[in-house]
Amino acid sequence: QRSARAADTSPRVPMSSPAIALRAPVHAGVAPLSARRARTTPAGCARGERQVAAALTSTVDPSAAVPSFHAAPGSHFDMANLALKGPRSNVDKGDPHDYGRPFVKGALDGSAACGSWACSPGGWDSPNARPSTEWFYVLSGAGCVTDPDGTPHPFGPGDVVVLPKGWYGRWDITEHIHKIWLTHEHEDKEGASFRPNVKPFAQLRSAVVSSADGRSGVASYDATGFRAGAWSLPAHGKAYVDIEPNAIELFVLQKGELFVVDADGAVARRCVAGDVVFLPQSWRGSLRGGDAAAEAAAVSVANGTSVSVVSAGIPNVAASSSGNSAERDEMYDPENESRGRR
Repeated sequence: QRSARAADTSPRVPMSSPAIALRAPVHAGVAPLSARRARTTPAGCARGERQVAAALTSTVDPSAAVPSFHAAPGSHFDMANLALKGPRSNVDKGDPHDYGRPFVKGALDGSAACGSWACSPGGWDSPNARPSTEWFYVLSGAGCVTDPDGTPHPFGPGDVVVLPKGWYGRWDITEHIHKIWLTHEHEDKEGASFRPNVKPFAQLRSAVVSSADGRSGVASYDATGFRAGAWSLPAHGKAYVDIEPNAIELFVLQKGELFVVDADGAVARRCVAGDVVFLPQSWRGSLRGGDAAAEAAAVSVANGTSVSVVSAGIPNVAASSSGNSAERDEMYDPENESRGRR
């Protein structure tokens, strides 16, 4: 029987090289940057917009750099780039094999990680309460997680899913699934629901009230220190970002383009639909819209506190959040041996 940690679908294959040292070609006209900040600003560059252009055409020497934001094109997580983990255990339907590729490991002092996971069709029980909360965005395929009382939560391409800490039940993959995920180990959140939360990105985006300049968004799940949803940035808009020392953000760009720019302007990265961006603890910089408005599925998490609006880009609006209701009951009590299991 697979452990609860394994049920998180966290990667079990070690990285052969740092996830942020991307060497694959990026988008046309953009130098293949490793998303690291150079110690010195390119000579002859002024502050502001001219620095963005300079960063896009400069080569960063990894030996003279310090870690910054992490960015990868969607192709970084193509199935061909995922490592086969092998057959799953505890299977009672089909012959599911899963695959994975880590992106960032050991974030938030080791409590958070993110990457990509895929699995072929099949089904299995997941009877152990989750030790972490997981967010994932479905790139392709279809599946369903089912609560112990039989309540199904199906998901498919374009869905934003949250599996809270403490959830247990059943997984069924009906069509080869491929997703981007983030997990966060944290203290119990009083009053938080154990029910999975599934929302189509299109539905979330339609609820966003766009601003004239900066980011605006809506939350689909909002529990203390863990917020998921969607945000948008208008064409040529600018959003200043100041990630708190105890927080991180991950987003998958769905539409349009934007530039992720370090605070000193020394490193920038052009991102388009399909790209995945991770903003680490204490990162400061800006997101600058390109010729087309940008839209993203996003998650922000923090240790021990609520995620700020500034760092998350997702407003703390309880009315738009369906993941913070209290549903603690015997069915979800890990100590209750009489709970129902499928």
